[in-house]
Amino acid sequence: MFDKRFPIIEISISVSFILCLLWIVNDYLAFLLSILISSISCILLFISFITERLEKSNLPSWYYQFMWILIVLPLLIGILFAFINNFQFSW
Repeated sequence: MFDKRFPIIEISISVSFILCLLWIVNDYLAFLLSILISSISCILLFISFITERLEKSNLPSWYYQFMWILIVLPLLIGILFAFINNFQFSW
């Protein structure tokens, strides 16, 4: 009845929509959140890789996909909106 896989696509679309709205409303806060989300996700992914190599933790495959999406997606949206604004920010 219910799909048991993790809803990566739905969460990615939601994060993209929220970040795009934030970039439209307040580009400074959106820039900070994009850098923060990408940095924290990158650190967590790095720690997960190290932990997985030291001791098998049986993390599901969607975890790594989700972390890569959380690293790349905010950066791509930030670059897109920076390009739209000709890299001229109001802060």
